[in-house]
Amino acid sequence: MQVGCLGLIRAIERFDMAKGHAFSSFAVPYIRGEIQHYLRDKSPTMRIPRRWLVLQRQSMWVQRQLRTELHRHPNDIEIAGALAISLAEWQEVKLASQNRAILSLDAPVRDEIVERPV
Repeated sequence: MQVGCLGLIRAIERFDMAKGHAFSSFAVPYIRGEIQHYLRDKSPTMRIPRRWLVLQRQSMWVQRQLRTELHRHPNDIEIAGALAISLAEWQEVKLASQNRAILSLDAPVRDEIVERPV
């Protein structure tokens, strides 16, 4: 909220009514930009263990290989077995990889129910 207010203050300082533009269309990019800069520069980033990053890269190769051997998409148990790790660890690696993707502030919010295998 505070960062958005700073963007609003900057927009107020730079707004020129003589140009004939609406203030709201001028201020929104300043507010959004201020929030984006703050998130990029100040927010803590998620650190994924190096081992998991290596496993994720290896899994791409393993999945391709299993797909050609099995003539179908391999399941999690088969992938974990090929990587010589437990199923639980493979699911953590996969979840961390999915959650690492950067999302846009403009992306619509979806309510998803995430089911985790037991």
